[in-house]
Amino acid sequence: MIRQEISREILDYLREHPCSGDTLEGVSKWWLMQQRVTESVENVFNALKQLGKEGFVQERVMADGRVVYFANTDSDRPDAVENDQDGPTLGGE
Repeated sequence: MIRQEISREILDYLREHPCSGDTLEGVSKWWLMQQRVTESVENVFNALKQLGKEGFVQERVMADGRVVYFANTDSDRPDAVENDQDGPTLGGE
């Protein structure tokens, strides 16, 4: 199973970078790490979008076009993020 996942990650990297070449150490460190970061960023983006739909997170587009995410402390949800002196927490925690 793990071998298949690693093989898929290597092939995904090579599809995006068809002229790449590296040592075993380089493939392990750079190719696979970059694939995991890319997948992680996609997963975080999807989670933030879902949290926004559910009212936990607000987003604000900055002047340079980047989006910054914030806790939605204005939500009427009983399980919304609450802002107290210890920092934000989910309601009911």
